[in-house]
Amino acid sequence: MLEPSSTEHLRIALVSPYDADYAGGVTEHVRQLAHHFRQWGHTVKVIAPSSKRTSVDPDFIPLGRVTPVAVNGSVARVSLSLTLGPQIRRILDREGFDIAHVHEPLSPTLPTTFLSRSNTVNVGTFHAASTRSIGYTFVQSWLQKVAPRLSGRIAVSAAAREFANRYFPADYTIIPNGVDAETYGRPAPAFTLPGSHGPTVLFVGRFNEDRKGFRYLLEAMGLVQRACPEARLIVAGGGDPSPFRALMRQYQVRNVHFLGYVSKEQLAALYQSTTVFCAPSTGGESFGIVLLEAMAAGAAIVAADNPGYRDVLDHRRQGLLVPAQSAEALAVAVLQLLEDETTRMAMAAAGRSKSQVYAWDRVAQRVLDYYHGLLA
Repeated sequence: MLEPSSTEHLRIALVSPYDADYAGGVTEHVRQLAHHFRQWGHTVKVIAPSSKRTSVDPDFIPLGRVTPVAVNGSVARVSLSLTLGPQIRRILDREGFDIAHVHEPLSPTLPTTFLSRSNTVNVGTFHAASTRSIGYTFVQSWLQKVAPRLSGRIAVSAAAREFANRYFPADYTIIPNGVDAETYGRPAPAFTLPGSHGPTVLFVGRFNEDRKGFRYLLEAMGLVQRACPEARLIVAGGGDPSPFRALMRQYQVRNVHFLGYVSKEQLAALYQSTTVFCAPSTGGESFGIVLLEAMAAGAAIVAADNPGYRDVLDHRRQGLLVPAQSAEALAVAVLQLLEDETTRMAMAAAGRSKSQVYAWDRVAQRVLDYYHGLLA
């Protein structure tokens, strides 16, 4: 664990647009920043919508009703309330924040309303990356009036910076997402499936979302199993497998195990036990957090080549990047690693080493240094 570079006490607001009671990348990002800042002696209030509206964290402030909204090929659980201004003003007056760190600050949800009321030093972190934003397009003129309230702008990757800069040109500092390298790297009990043997290919995520590319992996597994009949596909993540049964029959895919939601500790065991981890996302990935998790756990990786993944994984170093939406390319790469243990072990070692750069204590320290630079 790194020691903080400054001992000056700060009062920090971390504002998220997403349901704090629903697992997600931005929610985990905010949780990890809060954890490390508090360990270093700072006062941190987390402000976000909450579907449960109860929390064991006394410094969590639930704000806004949760509404599921389709965004970028996914479903975001956000607050669309535009009547939160008076509540936000009271929170700001009461808490006296030195820094308000607003995540997805220009999405037309809770963060934008918060930003429009905040007169402190405001930092925005931009997480998303896509080809276009309907939300930005329809309210861009109003958001252009709110954007100058940002004292500093962070993007989690080059892809996220490019996306944000397209709509709101400015200077963006790249500070990446972090990974819980300690949890994923700590040796875990082997994950085994009763009565099953043979090499495994692991998929992690919301497989029902088209942009995750799961259908291409199913097709690829049909090709893999022709050459390696004992290969198995393990799927960890929420979703309904029913729509894929017909594809499994069409591609003659066998030995597919849908595990549903798994805990972080179970996921660490899966990453550590699998032969190959595969991330076939077709696009819309601003950052390859699942790749970093797999790297920290020591898994060899096959991933679709998109900007967010390319920022994290060096082709032929920690894994293989293949053209997106190509089942044939996925199958060739997966078979190559299934058959080559020496290469897998070398990629695992390189992945563990690189994941340490993204360990949360290092990332949180970079964010804290950024705050101090703005306050100086």
